[in-house]
Amino acid sequence: MQTTLIIPTLNRPDDLARCLLSISKLQRGFDEIIIVDQGDLQATEQIAEAYAHLNVRIEPLAVCSLTRARNLGIEKAKGGLIFFVDDDTTLDERYVETAVDYFARHPEVVGLTGRVENMRGRRGVLRQVFDRVVVVLLLLASFRWEILRSGANSSLAWDLRLGTSRIRKVPFLPGCHFACRRSVFDAGFRFDERLIRWAFGEDVMFSYRVYKQYGPGSLAYLPTFKLCHYSSPDQSLPDVAAIRMQVLYRFLFWHEEVYNGSGLNAVCYLYSQLGFSVLLFRQCRHTPRLALQTIVRSYGYLLAHHREIAQERIDYNRFIIDG
Repeated sequence: MQTTLIIPTLNRPDDLARCLLSISKLQRGFDEIIIVDQGDLQATEQIAEAYAHLNVRIEPLAVCSLTRARNLGIEKAKGGLIFFVDDDTTLDERYVETAVDYFARHPEVVGLTGRVENMRGRRGVLRQVFDRVVVVLLLLASFRWEILRSGANSSLAWDLRLGTSRIRKVPFLPGCHFACRRSVFDAGFRFDERLIRWAFGEDVMFSYRVYKQYGPGSLAYLPTFKLCHYSSPDQSLPDVAAIRMQVLYRFLFWHEEVYNGSGLNAVCYLYSQLGFSVLLFRQCRHTPRLALQTIVRSYGYLLAHHREIAQERIDYNRFIIDG
C-alpha cells in the first residue's frame, strides 16, 4: 500500500529539518512527502533540497491555515494511507511499517494514532495526577479516552501513560500525528476550513466526525506507532487571539457535535467553562491583567452572539483576529 506523509509548516525551519532528518532514518520510508508551506518558502526549499531522495515536494499556501494546509495536502496525495505529522516531531524508525502492518491486519480501522513522547520538560507524576484530578472534577477531562458532555475531549490515560501499553479503540485522534485510509477522504471528509490559523481543536472535530460516520472500532490507538513531539510554540497568533480562538472554537465543536438539544449537556458545558477560564488564565500568567480582560471579553462576545455563531450568521473569526 502506498503511503503519503503531509507536513504543514509555518516558519519553523529548525523543527522541519529535525523532522526530515528523522524521516531519513526510517526503516521503511514514505512513498511521497508533501510539505505544505505557509511562510518562508525559500527557507523551506533550502531545507528540503537535502532530502530530495525522500521524494519530497513542497506545496505553497498563501494563507496561514492548518486546516487548509492539510486539505491541500490531501488533494495532492497519491497514497492509499495518508499520514499527518506536525513539523516539530521526530518519528520512530519503524513508524511507517508499524502503521501499514496494522491497517493491513485490521480492515475495519480507518484511522490510527499512537504514542507521543513529549520532549518538553515533564513535571513529576504525582503533580500530573493531581492536576488531572482537578480537570476531571471540572468536566474538562476524564480518565477515559472520550468526548465529554461538556464538549471537552479527554485522553488523560494517553497523557499520563496510564494503560497506554495496550491497543485500544478510541473516538477521536489527537492531531500531532495520525494516519487515515484514503477511503475516508474519498468519502468527502476534510478538515474544517472555518477554523483559521492553527485552528484549535480541528483534529478532534475532524476525527470525531469520522468516528460518528464509521462507528465504534473505526479509530484506534497503537502504542508502537510512535514519535517524539517537541511542542514548539505557535507563532501565528498572539496570546489574546489564541484565548478568543479557544473559547469560540470550543463552543462551536460542542454545539455542532455534542449538544444535541440536551439540557444536561448544556449544564455540563456551562459548568466546565469555569475551569476552562482558569486554564486559559494560566496560559498567560506573565500578563495576568490582559489575560483576564481577554477572557471576560471573549465570553461576553460568546454570550451576546452564541446564536449567530451557531447559525454561521456572524464572522467570529474577525473577532478572534481583531478583537
